[in-house]
Amino acid sequence: MNSKNLIVDLRNNTGGGDKSSKQFYQLLKRYKGSIYLLLNYGTVSNAEQFILKLMKKNNVTLLGERTRGMITYGRNYSRDKISPSKMYRIHFSDMKDQWKQYLPYEVFGISPDIPLESDSDWIEKTIEIIRK
Repeated sequence: MNSKNLIVDLRNNTGGGDKSSKQFYQLLKRYKGSIYLLLNYGTVSNAEQFILKLMKKNNVTLLGERTRGMITYGRNYSRDKISPSKMYRIHFSDMKDQWKQYLPYEVFGISPDIPLESDSDWIEKTIEIIRK
């Protein structure tokens, strides 16, 4: 990764778990060039958490549209519980205490630094921004 600029496309990324994103975060946090993250309303869950981690670096620019804000209540390993009446199924989050740091983004999402129009080619627009 010797380029001066890197475009990471997270549009419509529905997340997953830290096991998936951790390896990419480790790679990108060492990257010295400029990182341009593309995000949209389809960017949710662990993908949003990944964006927030990368935003701590000074070399990251967010482009696109606001993410959905489905970031706080992860559910990767827990099992459903059935109420005694069997009329309700309860879904518990397995995020322990880490959800607290994401609460400000729940429902609101993450806004881009540079909004992009949905009817344009975002890769081409990002390249234009890089060249300026």
